[in-house]
Amino acid sequence: LIIGLWPPLVRAQAEEPWTPSVFLSQDILDESGASANSAFPVLVADDWGNIHAFWPSQFHEKTGTIGDTVYYARWNGAEWSVPLDIIYMSGERVGGPQAAADSQGWLHLVWKGPNYVWYSRAPITETGSARGWSTPVPVLDSIVSGFSIAVDVEGNLHLVYAVEADVGAVYY
Repeated sequence: LIIGLWPPLVRAQAEEPWTPSVFLSQDILDESGASANSAFPVLVADDWGNIHAFWPSQFHEKTGTIGDTVYYARWNGAEWSVPLDIIYMSGERVGGPQAAADSQGWLHLVWKGPNYVWYSRAPITETGSARGWSTPVPVLDSIVSGFSIAVDVEGNLHLVYAVEADVGAVYY
């Protein structure tokens, strides 16, 4: 009987402990000085060893409307960058961003709003500037319950999603 003699094929963190938590959204405040409501973070790694974090934060504006902002921070192997607001959607909620990095040096970002799935991208060398990100464009005009993107070896983007009104259906 040889079962159990092979080492595991996959291990998380080997025998090293997880690193201590870093409070990335600590200084993100709304106009009144209250902490923004941040949720649904996502991570993506690029081919150059960076880890990119994205998350939406909800703000209550002085006008009483709600606006959401997508924040971004990068781990360079030694430290996290200061979080940067890269996308602001006035009067719209931003939900569950998803990101992908391609081998040509681009970061791709999609997120859901009330009626659309939105898309923006930036060269990895310019992700630390809000101006480095393209103007958001709607790529899907459906109310989705979930979605994900991926980039293939040829640099093509792929989007899979589930439409809320069509319960149980997944589309590509």
